Amino acid sequence: MVKIIAESRSGRCIEREGDVGTIMWEFQGDFDVWGQCGGCCACATCHCIVLEGAEHLPPPDEDELGLLDVEPNATSNSRLACQIDLDDLPKDAIIKIKVPHCD
Repeated sequence: MVKIIAESRSGRCIEREGDVGTIMWEFQGDFDVWGQCGGCCACATCHCIVLEGAEHLPPPDEDELGLLDVEPNATSNSRLACQIDLDDLPKDAIIKIKVPHCD
């Protein structure tokens, strides 16, 4: 299973393991305001910053890059969680993200 470690702005960490077939956006229940569009790559509220494990992620597509271009807190390591499919990751991958919209 892929391990996801999500850190909020305040430093609170939540650790989850994801099964095959899971989109990282599905962890949004741990953060109240995360993912308002339902995971369809339309709003950027699931913006996260990948702190570790970026080498395991496929590159963002044009739609994701377009939303990140207008996200004021975006960095070179920013991704939209709704676009990260755990099927694409090695089974032993560890991905650590920071969720700047939370808290």
